[in-house]
Amino acid sequence: MECFICGKSTEQTPSVVIENKTVYVHKGCFRCSVCGCRLDGYLIKNHELCCVDCYQNRNVNETCQKCGKIITGKIARVDGKFWHPQCFICSLCNKPIEGDFIEKGQQHICLKCHRNEVQIKPISSSQDLTNSSIEPNTLSGRTETTDEKMKPNDITKNIQS
Repeated sequence: MECFICGKSTEQTPSVVIENKTVYVHKGCFRCSVCGCRLDGYLIKNHELCCVDCYQNRNVNETCQKCGKIITGKIARVDGKFWHPQCFICSLCNKPIEGDFIEKGQQHICLKCHRNEVQIKPISSSQDLTNSSIEPNTLSGRTETTDEKMKPNDITKNIQS
């Protein structure tokens, strides 16, 4: 196998196995690509190994819209903005929203709560019943939850000596 960093053979050289035992890195090459520090754990972004500090500094745009912390696990993405899935919650029931939702101003409302809210409101006879579940000036959206980012990983040593 070739080293993920330098491209040289990992045969006969102490190395580290990462990414579910599919990527090999010489122990000497297992350093942050930004600051050069030795890595105990790692994050990969754009095929580069990074320490947590450098990863956070390089990804300041991908902070959670609610808590402001860097997102290193799954991401809930809506219209180019990011949340931790547990932070993107319904404004009414406070449960995480997965999939479709209704947006009213700055509030995100899951479809279950929106349906319950609409059932409570009286419908005038002049309203079209097919459109009664969504009010005017209300946007609907869909969350997209992905494993786009890697979470900090522990290293696994190669059995080679």
